[in-house]
Amino acid sequence: MCQPGSLNVKYGRGGIIDIEYAVQYCQMAFGAEHVQLRTPNVVSALQALNALGILSSENFNAAKEAYILIRYIIDALRILRGQSKDLTLPPLDIEDADFLCLAKRLGYW
Repeated sequence: MCQPGSLNVKYGRGGIIDIEYAVQYCQMAFGAEHVQLRTPNVVSALQALNALGILSSENFNAAKEAYILIRYIIDALRILRGQSKDLTLPPLDIEDADFLCLAKRLGYW
């Protein structure tokens, strides 16, 4: 799935699956009592968790920003590589062509 020392933005530690699973766990734990949690949209579910007081504003903002950033990175990697399977970040080296293209696509270069 991923070379040692590299980061897969979907499956790696802190990847998008971690956020999605945390939201889904909360939906299962609290969804029976709170109909607003019954949504397939992760950001909407995060907003509902925050509105219900289950998720603090600080954690809501951090999770939402991380989720949106990772979605942008995933989309950029798919465009950069022309396929959807390889979601491993390129080496963090400005000499690496993939890293430079990714940074430009995301507006960081």
